[in-house]
Amino acid sequence: MADTVLGARSELVTQVDAYLKKGGIYDTSQFPVWLQLAEDWIAANLRVRAMEAFTTLRMEATVDGGTVGGTANAITLTPTVASGAYALGDTWSFTATATNTATTTVNISGNGVNTINKRAEGEGSALEAGDIVNGGLYHLWYDGTNFILIPRGGVVLPTRFLEMRRLTINTSPVKALTPLPQADFWERWMSSTAGEPSNYTMEGDYIVTGPAVDGNYFLKLDYYRRFANMTGASDDNWALDNARGLYLYGCLVEGYAFLGDDQNVAKYAMMRDSLVADLHRMDKRSRYAPGSMVMKTGYTVR
Repeated sequence: MADTVLGARSELVTQVDAYLKKGGIYDTSQFPVWLQLAEDWIAANLRVRAMEAFTTLRMEATVDGGTVGGTANAITLTPTVASGAYALGDTWSFTATATNTATTTVNISGNGVNTINKRAEGEGSALEAGDIVNGGLYHLWYDGTNFILIPRGGVVLPTRFLEMRRLTINTSPVKALTPLPQADFWERWMSSTAGEPSNYTMEGDYIVTGPAVDGNYFLKLDYYRRFANMTGASDDNWALDNARGLYLYGCLVEGYAFLGDDQNVAKYAMMRDSLVADLHRMDKRSRYAPGSMVMKTGYTVR
């Protein structure tokens, strides 16, 4: 008899089905929904090294879009100095000459028509009527495919971003940017000037630096990233390989909640929560060498 293995989405379906059938329940048609809810819970509650990701964000000084033409929903920009092909991180500003009434595009220096979005991804990213208002000043950031409306000094967060760990800038020496609460950041007019960024705040899908960049910079972002949702039968990830109960117990919590079985909801929620606590303890131990931390002197404070 072959061993039962829990290591891919298809095997997770089989095991959830087996657990529920053992309790006399035979309908698992709602499994995709239970899995999605379990994935959401894991994203909200788990933080381990396997979820850490690193990426480079390119920021460029904002270029004046120059003459604004076209129509309200098909904007053209003609800078004083014509631009070449669009490149990731290109940032442009313009003052609108009309209020848009629907989804909107932009064409800069005749380099091609691209959609303008108000979010990086997901539902509600496309512009709606009134998102661009006649006389308003706007900043566009090119993500490699489309232009996105950003605040001055902003850069778009990577996909599946969950939580910030560290943000550094490629100066010499490399410098960590200091986070500020939104109220403090804007009260200090941090992005109203241009220069080498020293601080940042988070707003929506964006990191906003202060001062706004005055040239080309590369930000190094260390962050927690959500595991990709599992939709295919062979889909797998670190948690399903190393902490299988997270998905099994998570799906059972949702399955029994759907069936109104509060006793089993409590049982499997406790098992899931206990496993998360164990994983966090293990992750903390793995980050530091054994023994007590020792205070050292002799460091130079810059």
